[in-house]
Amino acid sequence: TRREAMRLTMMVLFVCVLVGSVLGAIDYGFSELVAKVFLGGG
Repeated sequence: TRREAMRLTMMVLFVCVLVGSVLGAIDYGFSELVAKVFLGGG
């Protein structure tokens, strides 16, 4: 049904945003870590 399709679409979008945020945070953390370790705290 249209209602179910809309609900599933919203769930997919929510999960995409959530996963993107988590991956972005991990990427930022690793970037900071690498900068500190290899670039001497730059």
